[in-house]
Amino acid sequence: DLFVLCFSMDCRESFEEVIRLREQILETKLSAISGSSGRSKKNLPKVPMVIAGNKCDKETKTVQREEAISYCATQDSSCVFVDCSAKKLQRVDDLFYELFNAANLPPEMAPNHHKRVSTAFGSPCTLPPHVPSDKSKKYTLSIKRRLSDACGVVAPNVRRPSIRTDLMIMRTKTCSMGDGEGASAGGFGRITRNSGGCVIQ
Repeated sequence: DLFVLCFSMDCRESFEEVIRLREQILETKLSAISGSSGRSKKNLPKVPMVIAGNKCDKETKTVQREEAISYCATQDSSCVFVDCSAKKLQRVDDLFYELFNAANLPPEMAPNHHKRVSTAFGSPCTLPPHVPSDKSKKYTLSIKRRLSDACGVVAPNVRRPSIRTDLMIMRTKTCSMGDGEGASAGGFGRITRNSGGCVIQ
């Protein structure tokens, strides 16, 4: 699990709330792993977490950048601080880069490593087309270089899956499993259907 805890740099109460949230997350993780919360702070699990100081573009600040950095320095290495501005989109990409870096995830997952390409990029076939032998080596290198690049495709008119669709799929699977169990149980548990219609009990 990855966490981004945001606070406003012109509101000290939000910074104190972020500290309380971090402690609650660590205690919850610890209790889920060991089943007890009586262990010392040194044995707390490392949870990738970024403490984001929003509104860094404001002139008046009640929480200074140095204070937030010094707090993260007292925590483990998976807790980092990034000051940003959601209004002016300042260092938003850096926030996610630091989050993925703290979690030891591939850097290609960070938004600042994505490349915007059209939906017509590439080919539906994964195999490259046939090329002459004298150009095959150079062409293979270009294909490998192109496939190794981190790309992000913007696909228009993509329908978001709905919860109703997921529920219908789960209901279909459950009904099919129930029919199989009823058939394997001999004469027990079978659903009696009349010719006039279907009755759901």
